[in-house]
Amino acid sequence: MLYPTRFILFLTFIGLFNGQARSQNESNFQFSHFTLDDCVYREYLATFDSLIDAGSTFYDEKSNECNLDNQIYLIGREFVYDYYYRKYGKNYKFDFTNRETGLTSCDHRLDNTVFSFSYRILPGQFLGQTKTWNGYYSSFDTIKNYEISGIIENKMNAWLHPPRSEMFMILETNPYPFVMFPLEVGKTWSDSLEIGDQWSDHRWLKWEGSIVNQTQRKITGKEIVTTAFGPLLCYVVMSWSTSRLGTTTLTSYFNEKYGFVRLEYGNIDGTELVASLIKVKTE
Repeated sequence: MLYPTRFILFLTFIGLFNGQARSQNESNFQFSHFTLDDCVYREYLATFDSLIDAGSTFYDEKSNECNLDNQIYLIGREFVYDYYYRKYGKNYKFDFTNRETGLTSCDHRLDNTVFSFSYRILPGQFLGQTKTWNGYYSSFDTIKNYEISGIIENKMNAWLHPPRSEMFMILETNPYPFVMFPLEVGKTWSDSLEIGDQWSDHRWLKWEGSIVNQTQRKITGKEIVTTAFGPLLCYVVMSWSTSRLGTTTLTSYFNEKYGFVRLEYGNIDGTELVASLIKVKTE
């Protein structure tokens, strides 16, 4: 059900966090019932799952039930990422108006250059997930595009949809940012992702029919990462996806206060995209 792709999760380790509840509004709030929604544990929501179970296609999208236990991705926060795209040894930004290559120099501070992207946490829910507004900003902080999507955070796991407008669609074939709690060095798990050919493009790779990414994940260690917020202790998660098209990778750095602070993607065509959290804004 995780929009718009389908996952199957094969966990080699499922950890239940027995400490204090991860709560946004109530210090003693704790979900006791979770559902494995394709590959990710979601809170079982009366405003969503009970209606789905009853055969209804309608749900209360204004309900904040799934946001009550968020600790990092709180309503009103916006997580802003700088990024660069590396191809043939040179770094680029994306230009959504360039249909030929989609690229422009990092030095070109033009209005049509996408200099950053963000996740803004909205009230309500999106298919049982915390609702997000994913924005794409020019160098002048004007909004070039946006999409509505969802993220999941609870005591079981944290999971993000990647940005995927225009050139960012290349990330659909990569592992998604995903950690399972409790965070422990050496933990491994795996999942499977079906991807349709609507995500193919001549600017990275064209294919026909669906593919299936088989993904292996491991928390390989802890590192002090230099960030816009100072040095932060992060858990390093290495992820590898393989399909008939080839192999993609993601190295993510997860901090328990700020979430995913750095994302290093190895793409299907051999290019790279590196994103770093540079700002957390609060309404």
